[in-house]
Amino acid sequence: MLSASEVANQLRVSPRTVHRWACVGTLPAYRIGRVYRFKAEDVELLLESHKCQVVSINVKARAYSGSITPCQVESEYDSLLERLTKGKRRRGSNS
Repeated sequence: MLSASEVANQLRVSPRTVHRWACVGTLPAYRIGRVYRFKAEDVELLLESHKCQVVSINVKARAYSGSITPCQVESEYDSLLERLTKGKRRRGSNS
């Protein structure tokens, strides 16, 4: 099991983003007390599900060129992930 910080380091995002993904169901999580834990397999599945997304390259290129700030990069990645996962059923949802 991985902590949110470990997942964030592996994916090069902030731990806050990892928590947000857990809350909306993008990344399955196990809440133990006040902390989230993640299975390495679930992180790999998340990566595989976004493997060939050309749009993310444009965000990275703009970030490296300095035309957008790191906060804007995170925001654009979050909106990209939301668009990519829209309509997919959240794991563990009863409805």
